[in-house]
Amino acid sequence: MDLHCPHCSEQIEAALGDEFCPECGQPIKAALEAALAGTSLAHPQSTGTTPEAHLQSTGTTPEAPPTSTPVLLIKVDGRPPVRFTGAPILVGRLDEANGSIPDLPFNDPAISRRHLTVWQEGAKILVQDGSTNGTFRAGLRLPQGAPVELQAGEALTLPGQMGTYTIRFEFS
Repeated sequence: MDLHCPHCSEQIEAALGDEFCPECGQPIKAALEAALAGTSLAHPQSTGTTPEAHLQSTGTTPEAPPTSTPVLLIKVDGRPPVRFTGAPILVGRLDEANGSIPDLPFNDPAISRRHLTVWQEGAKILVQDGSTNGTFRAGLRLPQGAPVELQAGEALTLPGQMGTYTIRFEFS
């Protein structure tokens, strides 16, 4: 189903059950439901006319829609950044034989299969350590099993057998 994200106005291909825009990471569930009902959730500043038509009829250019929210990127040493959409991300050791296929996989025996989970609640970025060897922020170990709020720009380190891995959370 083709529709435009009500937050960033990007045309997206979405399926029933999708909850977040793949471009900006904002919720799209209501837009999908509206599209299925035959209504639309256009961008609030959308007038339904082209900028050229607006200029011709009013003599002014339309106000630009607000810029999209910065995208949070998760960067791991030397890998391409992963766009954080708000959906939970599992960081852990790849172990296909036991069904462990994390979103951010590591091939290091010291990294737990379910080492770290990253998710979003409202505007908060949360992580939860589920590892044996720990996850560290500014040299201090995160409490195991307890959600911890992170700020953009922070880094976490995961001690591995083949080195220490750094995960950075940055806005693009």
